[in-house]
Amino acid sequence: MPESAKFEYVEKQWMTSLLVIFFALILLASVPQLRSLIWSDFAAEPKLGSSGIFVVWTFCLLILLFFNGLTIRVEPVYLRWYFGSLGFPAWKIALRDISSVEASSCAWYEGKGIRVTRSGMLYNASGNLAIKIYTKDGKILRLGTADPQRLLHVLNHRIAG
Repeated sequence: MPESAKFEYVEKQWMTSLLVIFFALILLASVPQLRSLIWSDFAAEPKLGSSGIFVVWTFCLLILLFFNGLTIRVEPVYLRWYFGSLGFPAWKIALRDISSVEASSCAWYEGKGIRVTRSGMLYNASGNLAIKIYTKDGKILRLGTADPQRLLHVLNHRIAG
């Protein structure tokens, strides 16, 4: 069975602002080295040595690996969401533990990523659309999504049946 057939819903949101920022950091960290290679000015020591560039590149690549986007999956028993390409950090909630869901939004000042807000936890990567999830034990959380109506339709169908 194909991987996508195991899920009723899968959405990947790229954290484009983070990707642009870290691409710019990698590029800026590399400019002194690139300049010395292009103009063959090997006698001049770049401001950021080779080990410094390695540290910047490694830091940026690790952050991108862990936080390049948000993936939401509705499985037969669980709603799962995670950041990055490695599936960590990750969370899940049993569909039977969800009491209701509704369309919501995220204010610009709430930022991107994993946030504690006045209305509960917020997990988002881009845009300002979300769904609000109410659990049977009284917790509230929001998941950012580019297509809240489709996700609401799938979740409402799963928690009602």
